[in-house]
Amino acid sequence: MSAHTILLVEDDENVRDVLFRTLKKEGYEVLLAQSGREGKSVMDTEGAGLIITDIIMPDGDGLEFIRELLATNKTVPVIAISGGGMIAAEDYLKIARLSGVRETFRKPFEIQELLAAVKRLLPLPA
Repeated sequence: MSAHTILLVEDDENVRDVLFRTLKKEGYEVLLAQSGREGKSVMDTEGAGLIITDIIMPDGDGLEFIRELLATNKTVPVIAISGGGMIAAEDYLKIARLSGVRETFRKPFEIQELLAAVKRLLPLPA
């Protein structure tokens, strides 16, 4: 794993594809997962320097993934994104922040704002 590896956990193929291409273009190595369960498996085998995770996903939601991840690795920065579900996106994101997430974004968000957060949390070498 490179120190500049990002694990992107997102079940929406379109969102995942746009974020993947944007992060790769900026010079990051990007690992992909479609669920919290898959994200945990990728972290266990590959590791990452930063995680971007959706909150509402099938097969292991993002809040559960965040709690499990931060219980064993308190130093990895996490960015949570959500468009909401049974409750408003802001409520999910508030819970994520209370769980230790560094940055949160409500969908739809400005890609440049997310990219700025990524660069703050995982700067690339000059």
